[in-house]
This record gives sequence, C-alpha cells and structure tokens, in this order.
Amino acid sequence: MDLEASLKKVALSEKKINLPDSFVVNKLGEGHGESTLYLGGKKDHSHIYDLFKKLENELLFSSKNILQILNFYEPFYVNQHKFYLNNGELLGFKSDLKDLLKKEKAIQEKNNSIINESVEILEPDSQGRIYLRVDSSSILRRVFLPYSVYCVLFKYISPSQEELPFCKFYPILMSSKKNIRYKRMKMTIDIDYFTNYE
Repeated sequence: MDLEASLKKVALSEKKINLPDSFVVNKLGEGHGESTLYLGGKKDHSHIYDLFKKLENELLFSSKNILQILNFYEPFYVNQHKFYLNNGELLGFKSDLKDLLKKEKAIQEKNNSIINESVEILEPDSQGRIYLRVDSSSILRRVFLPYSVYCVLFKYISPSQEELPFCKFYPILMSSKKNIRYKRMKMTIDIDYFTNYE
C-alpha cells in the first residue's frame, strides 16, 4: 500500500513557506546559509504550535514528490543559465547542478515512499518570529534551488490515527525579484528558471 496515497489532511492545518537564498545550500548569493527557516510571526503562533505539537518533531517528506520536482526542473539543472542583478551583472550558481541532480535523484529513487527528518521549532524571538531549525543536510536545504519551490506544511492522520507534520513541495512557475546578499551588499536579482537571457 502506498502510504502517501493514504494521507488524510487535517482540515485548516496548511502552512505555505518559501525556501530563500539565505537558507538553501545551493545559493546564488554569499554566505554559508542559515539552518533556520522562517515560519511566521505573532499572528501565526497558534497555527504553528498546532501544526507542530512539540518543539522537537519529525517532519515527513515524500521521495516521489521530491523526484517530481527534480524532474520538472531537470532542464535547468542540466543547462543552467544566469540571472540579472539590479546593477546589470549576470550571476549564476557556483556548484555543478547537473552532478547535484544526478546524485539527488539516485538518493530519492532508493528511498522509501516516506522520509522523515528531525526538526526543531525555536522559541519566538524578541519580535515574535518563529523559526524551524533543521540539519545542514536536510532535504529542505540541500535539494532545491532558491525560490524554485514553495513548501506546504500540513498535518496528516496516520493509519494509527496519530497526527504528524508533513511537507509537500510545489514548483514556483512565475519569475520574481528577490533580495540576496552579494559582495557584502543587499541586491535584487531576477529569478527566472524558465527563460535564458544569455
């Protein structure tokens, strides 16, 4: 039986988040990346704490879903292009995305239908913002390119009637302008994975 097909969402449990350049390992800008991902502010507290019943949780993923996203973006991983900064400079990825794609697809093809990772919900900061802490090797950080997907977090009811947090990925289809850190400055970059301007 395919466990993913049997997932039953808990009503009103969804939370949508992006994976910014500052968070992912394969980044366009500078820095080593942050291991924490912004989940929401004060108005989101009850929703976040309902989604994650404990501060330390297991977050579940679908290897099938991850492979679907990798296959969707395969043309870019294989023939990557650069993106324009607001100063007119073209900026691209430093890593070999074709090799990354090959390795990650091999990992996910060997995985079971459902993968789990340990995550931690951090206490709100002084402004009430809540972050999710993950390991540097987390699927959330190592697999995807910045602003290429959005994640939908939701609770699902397991066959044993336990409510667990689950993460599903969807491609971002529209180009967008995003801020990144580059040459110690905050700059704007046009993110467009589907148009090659070179």
